Amino acid sequence: MDSNLIRFVIVINTHAISIFGDFNINLLSLQNPLTTLFENYNLHQVNEEPTRVTANVSTLLDVIFVSNVLLVSNKGVLSADAVSDHKIIYCELNLAKINCSQKIVRYCCFKNFNVYNFNADMHNLPWDNIFYENDINMKISMFNNFILTLFDRHAPVRESRITKPKAPWLTENLKIFMRQRDDALRIFKQSKLLEDWNTYKGLRNFTLSRVRREKRKYIDSLFLNKREPSQLWNALKSFNICKNKDGLIPSFLSDPNEISNFFDLTAQVNPGCEEKTSYYNNNFYRDANMFSFHLTSPDEANKILNNIKTIAIGTDEISSLMLKYCSPFVDLYLTHIINCCIEISYFPDQWKTSMGKPLPKMSTPTTLNDIRIISILPAVSKIFERILYNQIYNYCLSNEIIPNSQCGFRKHFNISVALCKVTDDLFRACDKNMHTVLVLLDYSKAFDTINHNLLCAKLKYYGFNNNSYLLLKSYLSNRYQTIFSDNRKSEQVSISCGVPQCSILGPLLFIMYASDVLKSLKYCKLQAFADDTQIYYCFDYSDYKEAESLINEDLQALGLNSKNHNLKLNPNKSQLMIFGNKNQREFLKSNININFDNTRLEFVNNGKNLGVILDEQLRFKEHLKKNFQRTFMSLKTLYNNRHMLNVKLRKQLCESLVLSHFNYADVVYGFCLDLESRVRIQRVQNACVRFVYGLRKFDHVSYLYRDIRWLKMDMRRILHFAVFLLKIINDTSSPVSLKERLIFRDTVHGLNIRFSKRITVPLHHSAMFQRSYSYNAANIFNKVPTNLINLLIHSFKIKFKEHLFNLQTNGDFF
Repeated sequence: MDSNLIRFVIVINTHAISIFGDFNINLLSLQNPLTTLFENYNLHQVNEEPTRVTANVSTLLDVIFVSNVLLVSNKGVLSADAVSDHKIIYCELNLAKINCSQKIVRYCCFKNFNVYNFNADMHNLPWDNIFYENDINMKISMFNNFILTLFDRHAPVRESRITKPKAPWLTENLKIFMRQRDDALRIFKQSKLLEDWNTYKGLRNFTLSRVRREKRKYIDSLFLNKREPSQLWNALKSFNICKNKDGLIPSFLSDPNEISNFFDLTAQVNPGCEEKTSYYNNNFYRDANMFSFHLTSPDEANKILNNIKTIAIGTDEISSLMLKYCSPFVDLYLTHIINCCIEISYFPDQWKTSMGKPLPKMSTPTTLNDIRIISILPAVSKIFERILYNQIYNYCLSNEIIPNSQCGFRKHFNISVALCKVTDDLFRACDKNMHTVLVLLDYSKAFDTINHNLLCAKLKYYGFNNNSYLLLKSYLSNRYQTIFSDNRKSEQVSISCGVPQCSILGPLLFIMYASDVLKSLKYCKLQAFADDTQIYYCFDYSDYKEAESLINEDLQALGLNSKNHNLKLNPNKSQLMIFGNKNQREFLKSNININFDNTRLEFVNNGKNLGVILDEQLRFKEHLKKNFQRTFMSLKTLYNNRHMLNVKLRKQLCESLVLSHFNYADVVYGFCLDLESRVRIQRVQNACVRFVYGLRKFDHVSYLYRDIRWLKMDMRRILHFAVFLLKIINDTSSPVSLKERLIFRDTVHGLNIRFSKRITVPLHHSAMFQRSYSYNAANIFNKVPTNLINLLIHSFKIKFKEHLFNLQTNGDFF
């Protein structure tokens, strides 16, 4: 037996493991290797009686191994002489029954809601009293009471236990047909006559066709209702057409106090933080205007409120939906409260207590490690946070506080930008016959370990005046969280470190906090997306020992600086890759030692980087392999339910559930694919076309692309890349690191000639460089029709897609 298989079983399931079978090894012998192997993995043998007895020898060949012998209540061996010369082995295990807690949801019941009466009562409440109250907490309490009073009267909060949902497609006629079918089956079971069986079979098939017909009619009605797309998707989930990600937590993991204790939110401060705090308190980032918060307006508050998507109810029992029903009438009073908070530099305590909701990371969680916590904050606090966020973010941009190497939580920066920069540098190095060592670093709970004192000191360092400093200090302090699980709640737990989870302001504060950590490198290049950080160094083959020394030096400096900022790098989850000449890579893997925190980082052939699996050849084979598995599983699910879907809905579901897997970061890997990969991707799209039109497996589909109005996958990737490129060129706040790699011809010679607005193709020495961002940016941009280049992004996308579709229809290439 392969020991790796046993190790895999141990990892995925640590509760009750049972391995049994005929091992063809006599386990009565003290020298057998099997018992020793299983004991190394804490698996114990249950039966010790011989299971094969002959005239000459008795052997124990059939055996059961379990991980916990205390669970065994009965065991033994049974004779089976009439069947085999082996005996039957058995054992009984006392296993706890896993019960999942029932799901209860709270919602506002609008069954008897009357808009006219609601507005009349809202205008009759004494809202102006909020202006005359001096205490900010009393202002908030009055505001909350007015909102809750209104909805308690017109749309009270109800609790509903989620059981099996009612089937809206199940009509009375359909129920009659089902009863007739069941009656026919019962008659057949009694008579066993052929004519009764044929009667039942006819009713069964007729009922099945009617069920499918009613389901399709119901889904079609939802599809035509464009106003409520959520109802359509909920219906598709109920029919198992779309995967429902919501899961239930088993009862033995649902104790809220145990969950709260497991996710410890208390601070563990590294001594180096005090030195850093002192440094930031006594220094300034640069000579610039001091930052201060300015007051907001009702229009801004209303715009922010309308952009809030979640309708979750926080600890104040007010949701964004309730505020939207009262808007714009209450915007003036809400703005008054927020402006008062800005003026006195105070973030109200009522907006700082979060409801922690545990959710499973997988379908069947077995330990608390398989659970994650999402925090539900009051809706009004999100409006206030967004106002603060907009002002801080604009200040950070104008003063270049956030480094260009940070792509997380920034407008015009995304995962594709980060990956494009890294892969382009890799291709440039390979073109120069150089090698690159890439270190994919992992931070442990980075957002939860931020030191508040150090963060506040950095705010002073970046030029926040005293009032803005006090407001953000108030925002971070005196925070609490309560876990709600299984209709119970835990005790309040103080949050003494980290930024508030699921908050709006938290991610921005994190990237400001970690900005100086990213500047600690001397030799390596760095690229980050929030806490996902990667460093890489390019070198000549003969200089690998120097490269090893420089990488280790930078890695130690980054680790020390992270530690002094109370951030911990995890070497066990970090990965190491090398790119370059294939014949020299194996030698470099054996002779380059990259160490961190007394742990040697091992080279891997494939590494997951921001959701994309990189390989040493930069062909993205493993990444596509995962995508192929997902797409065909999704398509198989759709095929099983094709009788309920019309053509338009099939097309939409193929776009959303199947082809969308290839959209993620396709601007990065799109030009790196070999012919085999491109053909396989196109086959997936062809399978989608066959599904949409109900064709057989090997039917031709080329002529149908004109009717379905789909670009083929090669053309889709060109469209996505062109839109991505145009955003970089036209947006002033787009990533400089990618824009500066584009050399326009008019900037080289300054002459206003015919092709002056085109991009110069970079000089290169290898065909591998033609897969890079730099090469394809010039190649694609120069082929775009001139009359489309100056269009806005939305118009460009429509016009350029039409241009590509015409080329595809005529059989031309781009």
